[in-house]
Amino acid sequence: MTNVISDKEFKEGQKEMSTFDMDTSRLSQQPYAISTDGRMFFGEQDIMNAPDDAVFQKVNINNGVEITEWTRPVKGNLYATGSALQSVDADIDGVLVVMACQDMESIQGSAKSIHADFSSVKSIEVVADVVSADNCRYVEDIRGEIGNVSADNTDCSDITESSSYGRRR
Repeated sequence: MTNVISDKEFKEGQKEMSTFDMDTSRLSQQPYAISTDGRMFFGEQDIMNAPDDAVFQKVNINNGVEITEWTRPVKGNLYATGSALQSVDADIDGVLVVMACQDMESIQGSAKSIHADFSSVKSIEVVADVVSADNCRYVEDIRGEIGNVSADNTDCSDITESSSYGRRR
């Protein structure tokens, strides 16, 4: 037997779904973190107050205004484009994205790749396969065990000796 719903029930269902879509869309625009055991932390305060046993799998603090330093390891990616981050000193198993962070001072630790383009970062000392610091006007040194470095349009005078490729224009 097939269930048949009325036009009214169908329209009510559509309305519920569009409300759900709008709510999840708003939710995806706020900072969040997902731990390796499936716990979710919504908003910067929730992320900052996460228990010590929470191991983050993914963190998205893009455009965040409260978190100014990151010291916790992340098993996946950390996205912080345009955020208030001033420093990162952590091991990130995936990608670290801190592009356009206008208060960024330093990046330390490790990541698969680091993207700090258009940020105000001054010092990068990391272990990474790739570091991109293009258009970082204040970057002074990029050091560590790094595979490839891109520092186009910077005045960086000290690029690590261990880089396989280094370029600066």
